[in-house]
Amino acid sequence: FEVHIFPLVHNYDFILLKEIEKLKLSEILVDVMRRYQIALDSPPLNINLVSRVCNEDTPELEFSKYRERFFHWYIELIPRINRIGGVEKGTGVYVNPFLPEKCTEILKSSQV
Repeated sequence: FEVHIFPLVHNYDFILLKEIEKLKLSEILVDVMRRYQIALDSPPLNINLVSRVCNEDTPELEFSKYRERFFHWYIELIPRINRIGGVEKGTGVYVNPFLPEKCTEILKSSQV
């Protein structure tokens, strides 16, 4: 049930969002939260703002000079609906017990 929200237009800095983009992002976040509330009974949730390098082969000095070309942000919404078991604790690898297609179907059908 993890959801990633990406900007439609490349943007290297979350802070640089325009007012209309902030409004649209807030609408998307509210919509996803409502779907989680309906489908999953308001689970605990991790929200991550992630900024990642787009091209890791570029020399380090180039990042500061052209950072708008090399970074991209997105938001991860991760509902915590499972307990961590032995496999996860022992390996650091998390097992997904749900088919992504089924999760998508459930969230799409969970409209207010």
